[in-house]
Amino acid sequence: MWGCTNTNQLGGLIESVMAVSDLCLLNDGSCTYIHPASGSRSAIDLEERVPRWQLQKADWSEFSHLCQNEIVRDAFDGIEDQISHFTQLLVNIATKTIPKSSANPRSKHKPWFNTDCEQAIKDRKKALNIFKKFPNNVNLSNYLNARAKARRIIKACKRESWKQYISKLSSSTPVKKAWDMVRKISGKQLNSRVLHLTKPDGHKCTERADIANLLADEFECNSSSNHYSQTFQVFKRTAEKQKVNFTSDNSYCALTLPLAQMKFTISSSNTFHITPYWFY
Repeated sequence: MWGCTNTNQLGGLIESVMAVSDLCLLNDGSCTYIHPASGSRSAIDLEERVPRWQLQKADWSEFSHLCQNEIVRDAFDGIEDQISHFTQLLVNIATKTIPKSSANPRSKHKPWFNTDCEQAIKDRKKALNIFKKFPNNVNLSNYLNARAKARRIIKACKRESWKQYISKLSSSTPVKKAWDMVRKISGKQLNSRVLHLTKPDGHKCTERADIANLLADEFECNSSSNHYSQTFQVFKRTAEKQKVNFTSDNSYCALTLPLAQMKFTISSSNTFHITPYWFY
């Protein structure tokens, strides 16, 4: 059932629970673990990665509209199992309006990964494939040695990468640079700069000054008053001629706020370029 050659007490217990609960196991029998001593193979790491609903990206207005139109009393006429029918309707509406995450895990960026790690992993996979085709003690020993070597190289690369990062930190290091490295270590991809842009005539500009000018021209075009209606343009010109009173008693100036409130405001703004230890 599991794809293993033997059955233990825990596996038998899970099998009994599945039989009572009328569950079905989808398994192709592939092994996921090799015992380092005996070389026996088993499938102990069985896990189904189910996509999750991305509620923060849902179209709730469309969701409410579909619920009002599709989940009505007439939709349940003549239905014997109304609970299952209601669940199916709700799932169908959610599928249309709420996106799901990918079932495939996203690979995280590893700043310590280099050619030595890549070669060690290739050697480990090669030794594993040889052992799967010809399972004997010699191939098992070669695979265990390759796996141990890969672990040792990866651990050394992680340590060296961390040492290099620590050596670059000083009292004059910008906070943004420190946070960028923290994001790299945690596996988060940093926004890369724009390498080139295509002009309206089809030509590409690669110089940073040309890219900046092209972006500025596009922003100017998008913010132009020519996109407004004639009625709004007349109202806009009239409103811009009115004088604005800039006098203020600074009753809500940031410098007059208590320190605790300033720290809370900064921490809740999701910015990492300013840290509380700057305040004294």
